[in-house]
Amino acid sequence: MVNGYLENNSKLAGEWPITLFITAGAGVATASVKSIAYKNSTIISSSNDTEFAYQGGLGGGYELTKNITFDLSYKYLTTSNFQFGNIKADYGSHNVLLGAKYIFR
Repeated sequence: MVNGYLENNSKLAGEWPITLFITAGAGVATASVKSIAYKNSTIISSSNDTEFAYQGGLGGGYELTKNITFDLSYKYLTTSNFQFGNIKADYGSHNVLLGAKYIFR
């Protein structure tokens, strides 16, 4: 997955050290199944597929010190439909992330 970030480094509300950002990315995702059965009959014993994937998100960070920032973000990841034999499957994921980063200066 290749991702890009657009960040606003200006201080909000005067002296508040808050950074806002948006992110977007694109790449591939692989999924596999071991067995798909219906009414005691195995439809697919095992299969895998690789499809186009993309994501987008937004978030904000609070600069605790000159070198330490805490951030909270949301990302949504989805793919094109996976194909396992005659069965199509879609995938989507909502993620809320809490992080900390140390910046070497």
